[in-house]
Amino acid sequence: MLNKQEISDKLDEIHQLERNIEMRMRDASTPVCDDDGLELTEQAIAERTSLLAAQLKAVCGGDCPLLVPVMDGALPFHADLERALKGYPHQYSVVSASSYGDKLTSEGTPVKITNETKVPVARRTVVIVDEVYDTGKTCAGLRKMFERQGAARVLVMVLVDKLQSRPVYGHPDFAGFTIDPNAFIIGKGLDYAGLLRNEPWIHAVNLYTLPTAEEKAILSQKKELNEQFRLCLKAERKEAKAAGYAVEFFSSLEAIRPTKDLIAGLMAETSEGNSASCCSHK
Repeated sequence: MLNKQEISDKLDEIHQLERNIEMRMRDASTPVCDDDGLELTEQAIAERTSLLAAQLKAVCGGDCPLLVPVMDGALPFHADLERALKGYPHQYSVVSASSYGDKLTSEGTPVKITNETKVPVARRTVVIVDEVYDTGKTCAGLRKMFERQGAARVLVMVLVDKLQSRPVYGHPDFAGFTIDPNAFIIGKGLDYAGLLRNEPWIHAVNLYTLPTAEEKAILSQKKELNEQFRLCLKAERKEAKAAGYAVEFFSSLEAIRPTKDLIAGLMAETSEGNSASCCSHK
């Protein structure tokens, strides 16, 4: 096992590599247009989000819907949606679910739901909020979960719909933009391995800028190195705690020593007094 400094150095190397890959992918990315030819710029996304908010109000009326953004990708879109819904009675509670992992598509991967909403959904209108609707597998899995929990109605709102045939998983109820289903897109919550989520626009990735096999091998060490680093910190805390107990123990001995010296002095004085008393009686 590596020592703490060696692990730190390797993690720093990985973080720098991630920044380099992110910059490379961003610089080579290209603007994306929807099926109507509208470029998905920051302004276009803001305007379309306001339109989606108006549509949601019209459909849900006074239901006080529960919005459920899907972490982590939906958070930038949901933040904009919340601002557009200012003053409209509703609640929100996040859920974590994915069918992508670090892959480019969700094909062949199961839906992984790692937490449920903190707000109960029984007899509520639930609106699943996500940044992209691809195969529809993730939202279909969430819809089924909420229906089992007793939701009165479950709707799906997405920023981007990769429009395609979906005989099994269906289509979203609200969609901001429809685009080519083959486009691999980044920005506004859409990412590659956690990178590029924070961009305010949506672009298409140049596949030639994706990590090489060598870079992927380095990046694959990140999880294990983080675990090793955590264990090193745990060991340090354990050693510090043991050292603290030792210091406390020896400090207590030092605190006791004056008392022992005092008792010894008193005993000596008593002994001398007794001796003097015996001599006087003689």
